Amino acid sequence: YAILTFVSDYRIKLQSSDDLIFDPHESEILVTLDNFAFTAMVQNIVDNAFKHNVSVNKKVKISISEAPNSFFLHINDNGNGMNKKLEKKIFDKFFRAQTDTSVPGLGLGLYYVKQCIDLHGWSIKLETEVGKGTEFIIRIPGISFQDRLEKGTKND
Repeated sequence: YAILTFVSDYRIKLQSSDDLIFDPHESEILVTLDNFAFTAMVQNIVDNAFKHNVSVNKKVKISISEAPNSFFLHINDNGNGMNKKLEKKIFDKFFRAQTDTSVPGLGLGLYYVKQCIDLHGWSIKLETEVGKGTEFIIRIPGISFQDRLEKGTKND
């Protein structure tokens, strides 16, 4: 429920032209996590998606997909995207992709995101292209609640 709570709370502060879309997974996912760190991590990514987007109608979509023994939390936007050369640096402490001082920030948000990812033993990757937006993909090891139930009944 951590992601549902985040989306519900975050929508309150959006501009009327902005949109935060959540596409939930088809079955319940149970993951052990530090709720504060998880929420701060997602908030940093979503804040950046809106803050660095110059589109009139800013959109951020959060979705969840599944592969064997893993879930993927996708956070993508319709923003400017980034130069591929910056991908390796964006999680560095104090790194800012933009030198524009009119956009507030210290370059700590994505560094903190990476710390939260490492704390949980997860992984993160970035897909971006200038002019086409950015997608953060967080890999979370685990199995679905439905799979746990099915495995439990097979072992009886």
